[in-house]
Amino acid sequence: EILVKSENEKIENIKVIEDKTSNMKILEEETKKLITEIDKMKNIELDKEKLANKIKIAKEKYQKLEEVSITIGEYDNLLLEYGSVQKKYLDLSAKNKEMQEQYNGMYTAFLDEQAGILAKELVEGKDCPVCGSREHPNPAILTDNAPSEQDLDLLKEKYEKVQTETIALSQEAGKLKGQVDALKKDIIKNSKVLIQEVEFSQISVEVIKLQLDTKNIISNFTDELKVIEEKIKRKELLEDLIPKKQKEIDNLSKERVEIDKALVKLEGEILSVRETITSLTKALEHGSKEKAVEFINDMVQKKDKLQSDFDQAQKNYFDTKSVIDDLNGKIKELTEQTKDSETIDIEMLKQQQAGLKEKKENIGKAISRVNSRLDTNANIIGKLIEQNDKITKVELEWTWVKALSDTANGTVSGKEKIMLETYVQMNYFDRVIARANTRFMVMSGGQYELIRRDESINNRSQSGLELDVIDHYNGSERSVKTLSGGESFQASLSLALGLSDEIQSSAGGIKLDTMFVDEGFGTLDEESLQQAMKVLASLVEGDKLVGIISHVAELKGKIDKQILVKKEKTGGSVVDIII
Repeated sequence: EILVKSENEKIENIKVIEDKTSNMKILEEETKKLITEIDKMKNIELDKEKLANKIKIAKEKYQKLEEVSITIGEYDNLLLEYGSVQKKYLDLSAKNKEMQEQYNGMYTAFLDEQAGILAKELVEGKDCPVCGSREHPNPAILTDNAPSEQDLDLLKEKYEKVQTETIALSQEAGKLKGQVDALKKDIIKNSKVLIQEVEFSQISVEVIKLQLDTKNIISNFTDELKVIEEKIKRKELLEDLIPKKQKEIDNLSKERVEIDKALVKLEGEILSVRETITSLTKALEHGSKEKAVEFINDMVQKKDKLQSDFDQAQKNYFDTKSVIDDLNGKIKELTEQTKDSETIDIEMLKQQQAGLKEKKENIGKAISRVNSRLDTNANIIGKLIEQNDKITKVELEWTWVKALSDTANGTVSGKEKIMLETYVQMNYFDRVIARANTRFMVMSGGQYELIRRDESINNRSQSGLELDVIDHYNGSERSVKTLSGGESFQASLSLALGLSDEIQSSAGGIKLDTMFVDEGFGTLDEESLQQAMKVLASLVEGDKLVGIISHVAELKGKIDKQILVKKEKTGGSVVDIII
């Protein structure tokens, strides 16, 4: 009974060892797969950092595109407003021209009527108060429908009101046009760094298209980032799981060792029991019937066991014989195949084996060195990536600093050559032009308006302070060089007055009370002369002294206080002061 129990316990221990060995193999395979999996993810954190940087760059690009899109919307709204103001200006300009013609006609009729009144008082032989002649062959005739001075003043008031409104609309349109052009330049400038150079009308379409593409890129990168984050979680799980698996393997190994020890001990006990049984059996052989029967039964069992072992041994013999016959056949076949082969030198193979072992060891050492270098290179790559990011940031900073420097020095490739100094002058020049136009529009009867040229003839020379003129009669824009002599004088006088106004407005205590105008009036027709005198008269009414140096006879009757300089035939000059 003890033997049977020990045998059963032995079988159970063997089964337990086999189970634990099997479990160990399974755990080792699982651990190996986990190590392989985690090895594939060793650079996953670096991948996450790179992808996060790509997402950041894409989002910054999307934000810049959004800013350009908003600016385009502001440009479209301002363009509509500019078109509306320009239409109002053109309509009012036409009305202003019509009223100007009406006023000129009424003014001419009024002057004719004044001539008729003077002619009524003429007497033959007496001096004419106008020309000094004593003969009056063709005096002017009074008319019945001539306008009165009151009618003329009323029409003049309406005309000047419309003219003022026209100038205001022109200035507003010019201001809006400047804003529209500024927004357009901003859109072109800001879009160049984001999209390929296209027609301005296509910028909005390209920006919207690039916004959608960038949004999709951000979405794809975000999805990839989620996958990487899941892998990082998986890696952390594996890093926690692998030691646990290894610990299970170690525990199973220890348990298997303990069971092996118990099995050895159990086999010794079984052997001892069997020896005891054998000894007892010999001592009690045929001692009694019961023992004899027991002996017989035991022998029968042994016989059955031996028979079973014999049958198994016989089966093993035939199986082994079959294997041997098969091997003999293969040996014979191989002998036939190798009968002409060279004799193998075992010693040489052993030497080769030793050489291969040494080579294997060298390769192992080389692998260790490569792994060490790999770790070092991985560390260097990390530092290089970090340094590259710093270089990228510095390059970006250098780019905008370079762009700022080029802009300040007026050296931007493909752009107008405008230095910072010129840019500041342009700002003051625009203000002088705005003030000058209030006079120039009056002098030219609302026909002309000065405007600073936005674009130079070429991009090779400095620009920004050139002047053009808008002809409101035909809607054209051209250079001031195309103005006639009288028109150029009007423009020059307007700019001088505009400069004076701007200096007084922006220079604090400076006040310009006196102005001298030398020549230029001889190039004006009668109507232009009247407009110029009207402007100068308005200055006198504002407590300013205006001196006119001219040889134009028509001015004598229009200027009350005069200084007349006449040459003497004997040499020298005589000065008469008329107050």
